[in-house]
Parts: sequence; C-alpha cells; structure tokens
Amino acid sequence: MILHRRPDGETIRLGPFRVSSYRPNAGRGGEIVLERTFRSAGVYDGLGLERRPGDRGVTSVFLGDWLTVHEYYDRAGRLLGVYANVNTPPEVGFEGVKYLDLLVDVVKRPGEEPEIIDRGDLEVACSSGLLTDTLCREAERQAERALGLLKSRYP
Repeated sequence: MILHRRPDGETIRLGPFRVSSYRPNAGRGGEIVLERTFRSAGVYDGLGLERRPGDRGVTSVFLGDWLTVHEYYDRAGRLLGVYANVNTPPEVGFEGVKYLDLLVDVVKRPGEEPEIIDRGDLEVACSSGLLTDTLCREAERQAERALGLLKSRYP
C-alpha cells in the first residue's frame, strides 16, 4: 500500500500493489517499482483520462527523493499518461510506503507537453500555514524538476 498523507491530515490509501522490482542504487536510496491492475472503471486523477478494468499502473517510488512517478497503461500496453507526484521523501514501514503529499503535481499525456497542475492548492496550503516555507519552496523546486524529467523521459 501507499499511504498518501495530505497536509490537512487526510490519508489516502493507494493499492494494493505488488512489488515488481527493487534497485538499491537507483537514486539516493533506491527505487521500488510497484504494479497494480485496475479492476474498476474510473478517471485517472490529474490526467482526466478514462480508466478501464484491465488497465495497469506502474509506480516508481524513489527512496530519498521528492518524486513518485505513476505510469498508466491500457490492456494492450500502450502508455495512457504519466503522473509525477511531488511529496516528501518516502518512508517504508510495516503498512507500506508513506509520504506527505505536497499538493503540486506534473502530468504528461501522450502527444502533449507535460504540465504542472494543482499549483493553486499548494499556494493555499502555503499561505494558510499548512506547509512550512521550506516545504513550499521545495515543492515548487521539485515541480519544476519533474517538468523537465517528464519532458526528457517521455517525449
């Protein structure tokens, strides 16, 4: 499971996943790759794309890093979109992977440029004191970094 904690105290449980790989030297503390197959229809948050039963999600959790990257594929294996979540460096515990969501994200749909979304949510959390000034600055910096990453990795 991924425990996606929001600054307002809400925790969203994502999963269950199966661990497909772990690379100890990828990034600062390693990379855990999680996979899941969706059983129900819906919409991919932030991407605004339809989710169908049989679609697959591949999530890369970078330990010691501020980004968690979700790739979504249809049944045929075609990339539907990519969602980079900006969060505090993840922790691994008995319940799963947990982090604090920093509200701003970057999305990339096939054939389109990546874009930063939910910047307004971050601004509200920063101005209301839900996030510290340090976390607010880091979230902005990481969103810009994710924009470049998605642009180079998913042309």
